[in-house]
Amino acid sequence: MKKIFLESPSLQGTSHGFFSRRGGFSNGIYSSLNCGYNSNDDNEAITKNIKVVCNSLNIPYGNLVTTQQSHSNIVNIINTIKTKKIIGDAIITSNPSIGIGVLTADCAPILVYAKKKRVVGAIHAGWKGALNGIINNFMYSMNSIGVEAHDLFVSIGPCIGKESYEVDVSFFELFKNKNKKYSLFFTKKKNKNKYHFNLSDFITSKFYNLGVKNIWNADKDTLSDQETFYSHRYNYKKGIQDYGRMISAIILK
Repeated sequence: MKKIFLESPSLQGTSHGFFSRRGGFSNGIYSSLNCGYNSNDDNEAITKNIKVVCNSLNIPYGNLVTTQQSHSNIVNIINTIKTKKIIGDAIITSNPSIGIGVLTADCAPILVYAKKKRVVGAIHAGWKGALNGIINNFMYSMNSIGVEAHDLFVSIGPCIGKESYEVDVSFFELFKNKNKKYSLFFTKKKNKNKYHFNLSDFITSKFYNLGVKNIWNADKDTLSDQETFYSHRYNYKKGIQDYGRMISAIILK
């Protein structure tokens, strides 16, 4: 069977994967490995897709934990399976029986491994979360349980690429007004009052400035490859009012 997920060479010691849209049971615009219950896809198909993910990574079904994401800067540290929904955009665990994951469709999925302390993390980082502190809060949470920056191996999965991420002046100024140095992650288009934004480089800089040096980037553009990835922006440009979600997940071996 052809592998339906991308692995990072930096996360040895874990079972993990940045899953694409391939290898599942969903149909239509959700074809085929849609893992987002917040979509309008058939829930039975989504459940089958989640089971595919769990089987692929040897995670017991029911032990894969995701959060109710809202482009926030909220980080959760969990070591038991909770019945209530978890609110936030990042999860950390040291429990080897719990898999953790995030859902994306242009935003950046980030999987993290602290080798010495045997801790894993998963982050959903779109521009809002990245700008408003999800990376900083994640690092603060890791520090709170004794994990230091030099022990972290960070892997940034497929997300919207710079050439696909066209934004307007107000978006650019939102970043520039926060920190003038953030303008380095934008390139102005010729003859247009538009910019291209490099989300993955922005996230990389956040980690690097916090002391993390081991950073791997998948360098895959979700918008430009529709056969492989879901893309919120692509669908809405085409007038399609919903979209599938890819999952990225990790568990300690």
